[in-house]
Formats: sequence, C-alpha cells, structure tokens
Amino acid sequence: MWMDSASAIEIELIPPSPLINQSVTFNVVGITGVIRTFAWYNGTTARVQNVILSYALRNDPPQTPGNQYFSRATGFSNGSLLITNLIPSDQGIYTVEVQTQNAPQRASARLVITDYVGMPVIKASRGYFMKNEKVTLICDTVNADRILWGRGKGGLPRSATLSRGNISVVFSKVQSSDGGEYWCEAENPVSKSRSDIYVLTVTCDCNSCTTVLAGAVCGTILITILTVGAAFLLYKKYGIPIRQGSVKNKEEVAVPRSEMPVPQTSYYNMQADEIAPDQAPTGESSYMDLEHKSHNTYEVLHE
Repeated sequence: MWMDSASAIEIELIPPSPLINQSVTFNVVGITGVIRTFAWYNGTTARVQNVILSYALRNDPPQTPGNQYFSRATGFSNGSLLITNLIPSDQGIYTVEVQTQNAPQRASARLVITDYVGMPVIKASRGYFMKNEKVTLICDTVNADRILWGRGKGGLPRSATLSRGNISVVFSKVQSSDGGEYWCEAENPVSKSRSDIYVLTVTCDCNSCTTVLAGAVCGTILITILTVGAAFLLYKKYGIPIRQGSVKNKEEVAVPRSEMPVPQTSYYNMQADEIAPDQAPTGESSYMDLEHKSHNTYEVLHE
C-alpha cells in the first residue's frame, strides 16, 4: 500500500499480493463526510486523460467510463475500485480522488501482481571445470522475490560468493573440495520451487594429470625391464628357456654339457674270425683278443 502523505484517506489492496487471473479490490478507508463523487486515475496525476472511471451518486447510471477505462474495472459507492482477471499490464500506480462536502481528498497505491514462481534451473557454461578456474552458477527463474542456495543437505562452502539478490554463486578459483550436488530455491509470497540437482565436477589441471600419467608409464617400463633382466639371468645360469603363453606339449629343458651323464660302455671279447668281412676294420685294428686263443677271458697275471 502507498498513499499520499498529505491525504487523510488510504488505499488497502485486498488481497495484498494478488495473483495473475485473480481479482483485487482497491479499498478506500479514512474518508470523512458524505461521498458526492469520486474518480480513479491511472498514474499519480489526476488529469482528464488519465481517468479510468468517475462515479456520481446523482447520475443514472452513476459510473462513467474515462479515457483509460477497461471492462474489468468497476467502481462502488464507497469509493472502492475492483479489477477482475488481472493481467501483467494491470500493474502500476492507481490514484483516487474523493469529493465530499469538505475539500477533495486524494491517495495513491501501487499494484504489484504476483505469479507463481517458475521452477528454477541452475545454469553453467559447461558440465565440468578445471581446478583453479572461475566458476559461476546461475539460478534461472521467474517471479521470485527470494533465492536460496545449498549443497547437498547443507549450505554453500566458504569459498562460494553470492551475487546481489542471490541470483548466482561464484567460485573465483574452484577447488576439488567445492564439487558436489548444488540446488537453488526460488520463492515469493504465494509459492516456492526448488531446482533439480546440479552436479559440479572439478577436474585436475593439465600439468598435474600429465605428471601422474608420466609416472604410471615410467613405472610400467621399469617393471618390464626388471622382469626381462631377471629372466635373462636365470637362462644364463641354469639354461632355463623363457616360455611365453601356454604350452600344450612338453619341452625339453636344456642342461649344461658338464652335467650331462656319461653313458657306460660295455666291452665284449670277440674272436677275429667271428667278425664279418664287411665289418672288418679298414684302418688301424683295435684290440680284439688275447695272444692265446685258448684264453677266452681275462686272467690275472702274476709274476
């Protein structure tokens, strides 16, 4: 409600926060004397071109449309004005001037039409951010008188800065600890609504990621070198070949020559005439028998 400070009358809006498509009554209170005429104006100035309607009890009908008249406006004998089926363009300042047997009295009031808040949506430039980057989250909604922010089941982290009116949350240098599930809630005198969850993801910077990746690669290479070296040493020492994959057939293990068993040779006493002609030695003859044929076994000679 707003009234002319020099006037004794006041205007009360019923209801105080009317909604779109609802009705509102500008109720005039504090009038002294008997009302003879009154007029409602669009704006703060009581000029003819601004008249919505005028009302005189002696006239029939008492109500007369003005230059700013519209069919949804109706005057009453007590000086009040009713506007039905409110639309956004109805918002503004309305002025009434009441004439009694005394001097004219004037008052003004501002009409603000309230609508249900739109479901807020959190917007950001992209889905993820690098560490130490500036991050701005915006709560996009309509018809909100107040906006609240939160993360998970609690409030915002200390590193967050709210803009004027809480429309946005700013992280000047976002950290991994700032990540999480964020939400905003919009409200006005007649309704409130909460946004869906927005997940803020903060990734490491390029240098840090490169360092971690390089360390992993170097570690893998070092393990490979040590494995190959150990296998080579085992092969040199024990002659154990390196096998890869699954082997279906058994393979022989190489054994050093010094450890190979020496086959035992059996010596047989054969008569020279028992040797087949095709088996006769072509080179230097080897020892075949004793000097005496009667001896078919070795005997111990004694001096």
